[in-house]
Amino acid sequence: NPHVDIAVLKLESPISNGEILPLGTGKDYFLAQECLFMGFPLFNLGTETEIGKIPFVKRAIISAFHEENNVRIMLLDGYNNSGFSGGPIITYSENMDKQFIVGVISGYINQPQKVNMTSGAITNQFSINENSGIIISYTSEYIAEIIAEIEK
Repeated sequence: NPHVDIAVLKLESPISNGEILPLGTGKDYFLAQECLFMGFPLFNLGTETEIGKIPFVKRAIISAFHEENNVRIMLLDGYNNSGFSGGPIITYSENMDKQFIVGVISGYINQPQKVNMTSGAITNQFSINENSGIIISYTSEYIAEIIAEIEK
């Protein structure tokens, strides 16, 4: 889709010896559900460990669903930073025994904030963009569509 900034890469061999989380379906996430999302902020805060670099983990709530350019978008209420784009969104089953990847982070919505700047008797008003706290993401169903297209 030329309007969507997501790519899925097919690997020839696994990159992990650990547990791989399955892609969830629409039954694995719902409105107002808490979720986790992961990413690598563009600044270095020492996420290196003995097993390598690990992602930051943040929390959000599934706030709304929206369709745009024939793609279902999941909007999260949380605080995203640069460097989380492309990171997985994870939910838990009802009894907390299973985890699912239910989407991937795309970015966040900016909102204009009016600012007044006064110098002597002159006041100028301008707008700056600030993070609205609304995170744009794509659902696991769209990821599954891309994977099916790759496997053709």
